[in-house]
Amino acid sequence: MTFHFSQKRAVAPPILEAIFESLQDGIAACDASGVFTYVNPAALEMRGEFRMYLPDCELPLSAEQLPLARALRGERFDNLELKLVSERGGTRFVSVTGQPIFASEGDNDGAKNGSSDGKPTGAVITLRDVSQRRAELEQLRRSEELYRTAVNSMASGVVVQQSDGVISAYNPNAPRILGITEDQLLGRTSRDLDYRTIQADGAPFPGDRHPAMVTLRTGQPQRNVRMGLHHVDGGISWILINSEPIVAADSRSADSTRSVVATFTDITEFQNAEEALRRSERDLREAQCTARLGSWTRDGVTGVVTWSAQLYSILGLDPEVTYPIESGLFPFVTAESAERLRPAVEALASHNTAHVLDLQLADGIRWVVSRGDAELDVNGKVLRWRGTVQDITHRKSEESARRLAEQTVRRSERRYREFVERNPAGVIRATLDGKIVDCNPACAEMLGFDKADELIGRFIGEFLLGATLRRTLLEELRIAKRVVNFEACWLRRDGEERWFSSTINLAEGDPQGPFMDGTLIDITRRKRAELALLDSIAEKEVLLQEIHHRVKNNLQIVSSLLHMCSQSTGDPGVRELFRESENRVLSMAAIHECLYASSGFDVSDFGRIDLAGYLRRVVDNVAASYGHLGVLCSVEAEPDTSVPIGTAMPCGLIVNELVSNALKYAFKSRSGRVRVSIQKLETTLLLRVDDDGAGLPESFQFGNTGGFGLQLVRALTKQLHGELGVHRENGTRFEIEFPIAVQSAPVIN
Repeated sequence: MTFHFSQKRAVAPPILEAIFESLQDGIAACDASGVFTYVNPAALEMRGEFRMYLPDCELPLSAEQLPLARALRGERFDNLELKLVSERGGTRFVSVTGQPIFASEGDNDGAKNGSSDGKPTGAVITLRDVSQRRAELEQLRRSEELYRTAVNSMASGVVVQQSDGVISAYNPNAPRILGITEDQLLGRTSRDLDYRTIQADGAPFPGDRHPAMVTLRTGQPQRNVRMGLHHVDGGISWILINSEPIVAADSRSADSTRSVVATFTDITEFQNAEEALRRSERDLREAQCTARLGSWTRDGVTGVVTWSAQLYSILGLDPEVTYPIESGLFPFVTAESAERLRPAVEALASHNTAHVLDLQLADGIRWVVSRGDAELDVNGKVLRWRGTVQDITHRKSEESARRLAEQTVRRSERRYREFVERNPAGVIRATLDGKIVDCNPACAEMLGFDKADELIGRFIGEFLLGATLRRTLLEELRIAKRVVNFEACWLRRDGEERWFSSTINLAEGDPQGPFMDGTLIDITRRKRAELALLDSIAEKEVLLQEIHHRVKNNLQIVSSLLHMCSQSTGDPGVRELFRESENRVLSMAAIHECLYASSGFDVSDFGRIDLAGYLRRVVDNVAASYGHLGVLCSVEAEPDTSVPIGTAMPCGLIVNELVSNALKYAFKSRSGRVRVSIQKLETTLLLRVDDDGAGLPESFQFGNTGGFGLQLVRALTKQLHGELGVHRENGTRFEIEFPIAVQSAPVIN
């Protein structure tokens, strides 16, 4: 279909024509044949040679697809957007609205134009230039795409919550930061996350106090709210949230808040670093407190001075009180310390020269060490001066005590060295293999050297005679690790043999050790005197044995004479007297026989005799003299019953008398026993003589009996400072108890 303009314009009422003429939208009408019947100025402005396209189509519209053609076919359409391209390449976009025109009943013109069959008698279209609006929409689309891309690429999470708090939109990082899936996020509210959020102090973070919910209630933005999130794996992440209200364009009240956008950033690393910094600062404060270390800074630009709390504490100051800290430490140290500090501070300020100084505080008791240096930027400009002050009072006290101890040790070493050097005894130190490492002059002189240095490096084995003795001493010292005392013969440098009494102990405290430390005392004179004395004692032992032998022989001669006399008389009473005297003489001779029979001589046992052995000899002699075959005589004694000779002889005579009486009177030609026993008590000896014979007669009174034998027993008991007892049960028992240490007087008074 071809459209063309008619020379005849349709006539419209003046008012409508004025309206159509003033419209910016183009209006064009045509009849059924396609002849334009009306075109307003705006439509005329769009007149020209151009092609129509659908916006996204590359082929132009055909004649049948043109808006008027469609309207003439009876189609109605609104806001059909088309692209107009002129021959010059110009492009504009129009929005077209079209509808057909049908003739009403009684319209002659319509009938004349052949539209009585119900077809449109014409069509009208309006054209609105939407090029600018489309450009604006395109720009808006591009802007939205740009913003969407920016939001989606943000490292922060972004969510949009509607007025009821429900999350309606989010960017990809939102669920990742929150640690949940997209399904868990979309359609949820902040209140749904109550169980897994905490505040900065660790307390629960209620959902209605989340920033987005607060903004929805109040219409006020929330800034930099810190929140912790508990994750399923037990970990905690931290986010920093900001929320901004989205309000209706026509209102600014809180009630008009339609939605809220919340942004949040993962600050877990920052939070952990911040916590680590807090711990580090806490540890630093504790370390400073423990080490009594304070710090100060002075800004290189402003000159502002800052002191740490520990520095106030070290100086004994109250941090709440204002002090002239700009003056540094000068007001708080002694004048002498201030004089040393002043040039150091000036050098630090002018040349950035670091310093370390020990300063005494004004109280005259406490000490501090002050350190200062400068912190520079890359250009060498001072950013700040800084320093530390540490309480070293304890260290100073220890140093003073150490110096005093060192002086004491030096004095002690000097006194010890003087003592060793002047000691008349030889002092020597050697390694465990016998190498001499130190000695005093006395030791060198003892071994025949002029100077002590001549002995250094030599071995003890060169001087100590006896290889077996040397090995024994070293083994005992290594294994037992105890003090070893010994006397040995040493060989001097000149070949002379000298005797020394030596004490050697193991010294393990020396870091260069262990060593053998020993002393030497010259005992040559004493040793020679001892040897001479032993020779003399040996001679006297031989002489004494000869005396005992001769005394024993003489007493045996006397005994033989008495025996001969007893045989020469026929009177039984006289013969009994001779036999008793003979037994007494044999009892005394038995002692000398025991001493003579001794195979050795011990000075410590000089003049002592084994009492049990001696009494056995006495009892055997008495039993042999009476010849009672049916009477058993025995001696019982505990071990080690040796007594002095002066004690043994009275005991022998007592046993002789009591055993003789028992053999004479107790048995009357019948069998029995006589027992002699010796029992050692704590400080006494108990001598018993008992028999199982007839016993003493009832008329017997021991104290009034005048027999010589019993009188002799009483006298000898008194001589032993003992006590005599008589018991009559089952025979007769005599008991004599006397002190062990008694030294009896001569037997015969």
